[in-house]
Amino acid sequence: MKVLFRYARQPRPYADSYGEMLVKLEENETKEDALIKYNGSKDDGWHSNSFKEELSEYVEVKYDGNKNVIKGRLLLFKTHDRYTG
Repeated sequence: MKVLFRYARQPRPYADSYGEMLVKLEENETKEDALIKYNGSKDDGWHSNSFKEELSEYVEVKYDGNKNVIKGRLLLFKTHDRYTG
């Protein structure tokens, strides 16, 4: 499995950051493998991911308006990074 992207945006100063992470599964991997590896909190407790949905296609819209279509066995996660100020 491969993490295609993971981002988190901070909506205001001194706040937690929220975003998404997209994981592409290989042929021999299962959804459960990815959930065990990526779902939940990291060891440090400041970064966490939660499973959102399974997709076959994801359309990423760039800042300049261009679209990037990603196809495959995809898992979309919500991300949450705590503010550590």
